[in-house]
Amino acid sequence: MIETLIRFWRGYVQIRVEGDSPERFLNLCRYHKRNIWNLQWDENTIICSVFLKDFFELKSLIKKSGVKIRIVQKRGVPFFVEKNKKRKAAYISAGISLISIYILSLFLWDIQFEGNIHYTDDVLLQFLNQNGYVHGMKLTDIQCEELEKKIRNTYSDINWVSAMIKGTRLVVKVKENSAMLTEEDEKESPQDLVADRDGTIVSIITRQGTPQVHAGDQVKKGETLVTGKVELKNDAGEVEKTHFVKADADIVIEWSEAYQTDFPLLHEERNYIDARSNYFVQIFDWRFQIMPINKKENMEIYTEKNQMHLFSNFYLPFYYGVSTVKVYEPVEKEYSEEEARKLAEEKWAQYLKEKTEEGKKIVRSDVNIQINETRCEIEGNITVREKGGIGMEIVQEE
Repeated sequence: MIETLIRFWRGYVQIRVEGDSPERFLNLCRYHKRNIWNLQWDENTIICSVFLKDFFELKSLIKKSGVKIRIVQKRGVPFFVEKNKKRKAAYISAGISLISIYILSLFLWDIQFEGNIHYTDDVLLQFLNQNGYVHGMKLTDIQCEELEKKIRNTYSDINWVSAMIKGTRLVVKVKENSAMLTEEDEKESPQDLVADRDGTIVSIITRQGTPQVHAGDQVKKGETLVTGKVELKNDAGEVEKTHFVKADADIVIEWSEAYQTDFPLLHEERNYIDARSNYFVQIFDWRFQIMPINKKENMEIYTEKNQMHLFSNFYLPFYYGVSTVKVYEPVEKEYSEEEARKLAEEKWAQYLKEKTEEGKKIVRSDVNIQINETRCEIEGNITVREKGGIGMEIVQEE
């Protein structure tokens, strides 16, 4: 590969050698150390490649060997420059482009977040902007260690941050820990476990502390489930010593929750009457569009924007995309009984899905859908099992 680039840079020609003794020509080239490659032999004809500089020094060898030489092809930078030497505008444009790319490579044009779940990209990007980390700032002004420290100090449940510069991108990787210990947890302060809601104890496995309830017991919100007060008794059953610990247990509580909602049968739908797409290009914050869009009533606008980049991490402040405009007119319609029941079932299914995504185990669910002349009413009830118990610090009496 390197050798090919060198040949292209120096320039070379492909020649056809014809005559009675082309072998003598090759021997003379070898004796005088002329670099020849890509040899092709065809009876009394040889096709080969030679550097442009060596080609002008072949006259004496051609005369001695009695052959004739014809140029088949010319390749390389010298021929390109010679051919385009009058195109000064092209060279100037190329030079300006290279300089512009170099200048753009000195600034930040894209910010990417990885590993964030609880905090969205918009939230973290807003935080960076408030602290001076914005698109278009100099890469040399980015202090990665300082940025990492600011994020950790601001968001207590982010316990690991890594910021690095890749090309013209700032990549911020975070690791969230929703169960990160607080200062009181680290000191193992004495705590009781209390019920965080009304319900029935399904199971309880105590690792530390004294259980106050058993499986099958009904509990109220705030009731102590496991106390951190541990009493040591002697053989006579008398309390000999008391010490306090941080109560710890796996507790499953079963509880019920009611669901109720309704919606009118008469509703508004959108009848789309026109749709068109407008392509645009954007440089920095200036957008150029053939047909500007003026936001009006009863209009929806969807924009898809893509950022241009030369390599995987060399992003530029240039964008392109398309804006789709949909014009509609509102139309009043009424759900049929079948449509209303289907919509009600979808709402109920969405409610069950949300509860499941919250980590709750649904053991029973019942729903009743009533449709009258004007409304559809949904009444449901679910029985849920989930881990319960929250810590409450013990206030020790002296």
